[in-house]
Order: sequence, then C-alpha cells, then structure tokens
Amino acid sequence: MDYTFQGGIYRNVSLHAVDKLAVRMLDYAGPGVYQRQRNVTASSATVDVTARIFNNHGSSRSVLVRAVVNDADGNVVADRSSTPRTVSANSGIDVVQTLTITTPRLWNGLTDPHLYKTSVEIRDAAAGAVTDVVTEPLGLRAFGLDPDTGFSLNGKHLSLHGVNLHQDRMGDGWAISNADYEQDFALIREIGASAVRMAH
Repeated sequence: MDYTFQGGIYRNVSLHAVDKLAVRMLDYAGPGVYQRQRNVTASSATVDVTARIFNNHGSSRSVLVRAVVNDADGNVVADRSSTPRTVSANSGIDVVQTLTITTPRLWNGLTDPHLYKTSVEIRDAAAGAVTDVVTEPLGLRAFGLDPDTGFSLNGKHLSLHGVNLHQDRMGDGWAISNADYEQDFALIREIGASAVRMAH
C-alpha cells in the first residue's frame, strides 16, 4: 500500500488563550480532563474525574477543583469540590474526584445516544476566582465481551458488524470537510452497520 503525506494543515486549528492557572494544555494533545467509568448499572454509575492542573505563575497557588455533571437538559446530577491544594510555581498536579450518578440514563448507540456533560472548574482559592473551565461529553454505558455470547451493551447482546473508515475521497484525501463526514456516516447508517473501525 502507498501512504503518501503532503504538507499543509488539513485539520481544524484553534487558538486557546488561558489563565496561568488552568487545566494542562500540553498533555500529549489530550484535553487535560479524563473520565473513567466504574460500576455502571441502571441504578447508579460511578465516574472518576481526573483534572490535570498546571500553574504557570512564578509563585505557588492554592487551587480548588470542582467537577459538575449535567444531563442533556442542563440539570445537575452530580457535583463535587476538592479541598484546596497547593500547586508549586511552574508545575502541575492531578486531582481525582469520584462522582456518583443515581438512576443514570445509559448511552445506547443510535437507539438512545444520550450524553451528559462534565465540567471541571479550576478556582484560585486565595483570589476566589474561577480561572479555567473545561467541559467534556460523558456517555454512561457498560459493555462486555463473552466467548460464547459475544458483545453486550448495558447487559444486552449487540451484534457488531461494520466498516473500516479510510481517508479515501478522490481529490481530498485527508482534507475532508464536515459535510463529507456527515455523508460518510449517513451512508454507514444506511447499510445498517453497528460498528466503525477508524482504520488509520
């Protein structure tokens, strides 16, 4: 196979201006806020929210981190604040908070693609000011693999059959538009696929 790469920027580019006390922007191209789901059932879901904080000030700062989960209607379903912690000058810390959501609405693919939103607020405790907020989507779901019954989503069997997704539009290659993405996924839905492999 021939994978030819040409020069130029072919993905969206954003410029972010942030406070010196903020969620870490240089975390290997990640968002700096990470969510790990544990014990997801119809009655409750536990989520560990990790916020990677960085202090670019020349002196230490006392920081308080608040994690809030909202449902699709904007209602608060979980809310937790850390105790203030000292972050040394030009260094960072990780703050992990565990939140529990009762009777969660489980994400169920195209049948019910419900998403929550988790917002992490960084607060300069001494100044009493919010210096950064990062919001990430959250789809609560449980999945499993069994050698006899196959794949299950939220305790129910789900047959997986799908396609590979390549950068294969003539004349565009990797530089495709949002309209191209929408058309691709409309075609994938039309053939009844239930899975997509991001091939490259």
